[in-house]
Amino acid sequence: MRKAIILIHGFMTNPADFEPIMEDLRGRYDYVRRFLLPGHGEKEDIRNFTMEATIEYVEHEFDKVAKKYDVIDVVGFSLGGALATYLSNIRKFNKLVLLAPANKYLSPLSGVRRLVDFAKKIKDGMDAEAVNLTKLEKKHFDILNTAVKETIQRDAKMFRFAVEELLHKYTFHSVTQFAKTIRECNKALTKIKNPTLIVWGYLDEVVPKAAAIYDFERCVHPNKQMVVLKNLGHMMFRSEDVSELKQTVLDFLGKE
Repeated sequence: MRKAIILIHGFMTNPADFEPIMEDLRGRYDYVRRFLLPGHGEKEDIRNFTMEATIEYVEHEFDKVAKKYDVIDVVGFSLGGALATYLSNIRKFNKLVLLAPANKYLSPLSGVRRLVDFAKKIKDGMDAEAVNLTKLEKKHFDILNTAVKETIQRDAKMFRFAVEELLHKYTFHSVTQFAKTIRECNKALTKIKNPTLIVWGYLDEVVPKAAAIYDFERCVHPNKQMVVLKNLGHMMFRSEDVSELKQTVLDFLGKE
């Protein structure tokens, strides 16, 4: 049986959302298909991104793959995750992987979670060094400095990408079409019948955990998993350390 996998990228990003896992997937599938949504990509006009064009594109491109391959798995990130849930309700395919699916979006507690995570790093470090009371003042400074560096390093890549690549694309048109697309996906979403893996990052700045739960509750297949990765933000495979994420996804796709 010939196997294919479809990857659907996020809002205002591009197929490079999946670059760190591409080599692994090419070794497991006969065909790896990365969608490029309307209005996305370097040479595309953002005004071409509409709900109607996006839905039509996803359906049409899926059908082209389905004509040639017996088994299809689908992976969606953020907006792509919501579109993957849409596909799961109108087409038949094998496994479904949802990475920070944006069926719900804007996470009001993300700042709080990051502060708690930051404070925990400092507390853990201080507790470990508390026995050296004579050097405690210096150690506390070192621990604080380390915690700050780790947090900046983890987030710097994401913020640089957001500012350089995404910010100028957030127009009234693109945001309203994004919201319309999510509504269309949720309107179609009644049951997810596929074996499903949902991954959400505890530090997600955009998509709340409620989105992952929303999809998980609608999955009726006995093979369903929801994984929360504590050191991961919204950007998933664009993050600094994707080793745990990669292993989680590959393990799920590899199991019968």
